[in-house]
Amino acid sequence: RKNGINRLSIGLQAVQQHLLKKLGRIHSFEDFEKSFNMARLAGFDNINIDLIFGIQGQGMEDWKKTLDLILKLDPEHISSYSLKIEEGTHFGDLYKRKEFDYIDPDLERQMYYYVNEFLAENDYKHYEISNYGKKGRECEHNLNYWKGLEYLGFGAGACSYYESRRYGNCRAIERYIEAVEVGEDMRVDTVHISQMESMDEFMMLGLGLVDGIFVGDFESRFGKDMFGLYGEKIADLCQKGLLLSDGKNVRLSTKGLDFANQVFMEFI
Repeated sequence: RKNGINRLSIGLQAVQQHLLKKLGRIHSFEDFEKSFNMARLAGFDNINIDLIFGIQGQGMEDWKKTLDLILKLDPEHISSYSLKIEEGTHFGDLYKRKEFDYIDPDLERQMYYYVNEFLAENDYKHYEISNYGKKGRECEHNLNYWKGLEYLGFGAGACSYYESRRYGNCRAIERYIEAVEVGEDMRVDTVHISQMESMDEFMMLGLGLVDGIFVGDFESRFGKDMFGLYGEKIADLCQKGLLLSDGKNVRLSTKGLDFANQVFMEFI
């Protein structure tokens, strides 16, 4: 709770039961509606809903119906992610066995363009590649992360970025509790982030924001000239139509939103 606002995020993914089953979800859309309405009754006045598109078996009409029903609930924030199959996961194994697959990439892109246009028409600002919020309801955690600012995670397995160090807490709950009770350090996998690495991350993460990176923000953060360090790379990506720059701001173009990961890789 902050400034009198209760925040909550609820994972729905899709309204169609066959798609939820495909994703291994055990809830129904009706279960989700009950949870959403209970949250409202409990006083949550800033609710995010997580959605997934590009699910095998999902058509454009399924996606449109999902968005139509969600808008009737009037959430303050919506996260809309394209399905990604990660190696080493259950879906990764299914993919290897050809029991699960991506949908046609052209259809997946049509779904992305549609959600961008549809939510913009309904007063949701597209402020990060996969996130949309009503005015003043952008996710503070998202913005903090994409701006490369510090954050602290509490609890077993939680991750933090603080004082140029990135680390996680031990994953075993019993061990974590023991460490807290006796005042031991429960941090693991600590990595020191150099200034150069921090600047690279600032560029990569900042371009994940639809508004992009402002030169003044980079200079005030690092005391260096952004174009002096990345000018050639930015110019090359602008020439390829992936970035837009007016000398004061650098951001992804419409084409760049489609190939964002390719752009990000240029700064790793």
